[in-house]
Amino acid sequence: MILTIVEVEEFLEGFQMNTTASGLHGMIAGLTCAGVGENDIDNWLPVLCFESQYVSEDEYRMLEQDVRGLYREVLAQLDEFGVEFSILLPHEGCSPTDRIVALTSWCTEYLRALMDYGEISLGQLSEDGMDFISDVQEMTELDPESDPTDEDFESSFMILDEHLRIGVQLIYEQLNMHSLSGQSTGAGGLM
Repeated sequence: MILTIVEVEEFLEGFQMNTTASGLHGMIAGLTCAGVGENDIDNWLPVLCFESQYVSEDEYRMLEQDVRGLYREVLAQLDEFGVEFSILLPHEGCSPTDRIVALTSWCTEYLRALMDYGEISLGQLSEDGMDFISDVQEMTELDPESDPTDEDFESSFMILDEHLRIGVQLIYEQLNMHSLSGQSTGAGGLM
């Protein structure tokens, strides 16, 4: 089951988090790529999502349960050969500004989780992986106030989305090759 951005926004309502639905998805994708496991949620959720804000124990446990579900979904998409990883972004009917803001939020949180919390260094990545990280860094600086034509915007946005999906899969595979190699037996090898 793939969650929609609306479903994630609904479970985030009421929590004064430092991130959006797209940002949370990017964060979880970055952590997953870095090899941070589900059992570590209690370590990173307060740090990355709340920082100095207070939430009650009951509120935290409710959110944690939903975040665990999202984590499992991201992990399943990245682990499954033939399943396409999808980026949690607003649909085509939303304004270009909202979509660019969500994309930059996703990219910012992905990099923050991967590089800062996950402590991944560029030296661990192939040249293609380093190029992808550079591209994601550039995407964090997209201007939501730019005024492309609808046709130009949709085409460009689809290209960026596709680039992110493929790049995240590449990073995940490079950093988690040891766990993937065990899964590929009987499936005809690793790609």
